[in-house]
Amino acid sequence: MPRRSASTSPPGQDQTRSVLRAARRRRTLLGWVGDVPTGAGSTFDLVLTTAGPVAVDSVRCDGVLDSAHVELLAARARDAAREAESVLGATGCFLAVTPVVVVWGGDAYAVPSGGGEQHDVLFLRGRELRPWLRQEQARAERRVAPDDARDLVVRLALLPTA
Repeated sequence: MPRRSASTSPPGQDQTRSVLRAARRRRTLLGWVGDVPTGAGSTFDLVLTTAGPVAVDSVRCDGVLDSAHVELLAARARDAAREAESVLGATGCFLAVTPVVVVWGGDAYAVPSGGGEQHDVLFLRGRELRPWLRQEQARAERRVAPDDARDLVVRLALLPTA
């Protein structure tokens, strides 16, 4: 049996990236760039949907999702969205970024089914990320063209990281 290497990603991020890889294969999203750094030292995934860019912050919570933790996660997601807007602006793309927190683990059931907004941030259960991405794809207002998104993903991947 092949040996698996240990992940250096924060808990929950590997699960989110697995969903993002599957969504990209199924053309549910236009592209994504992982490990975009924030000024606070954490990273997030910048996902491009036809409805616009999304800053996805993933977290694994087992017994720690109280109101203070929700407020902290929301602040971190808003910071990620601001950072994403700055990064996108550096490429000449000026779009508002939707902040999303994806919760994995035992406390994911504390998040309402279908997602819930807290402190201007959308919170989703990990298992509901894929259906939410499909819903975003189906939204009528197309803000990002597929060819533009592919070009943008390439330009983002070439940007220097902090």
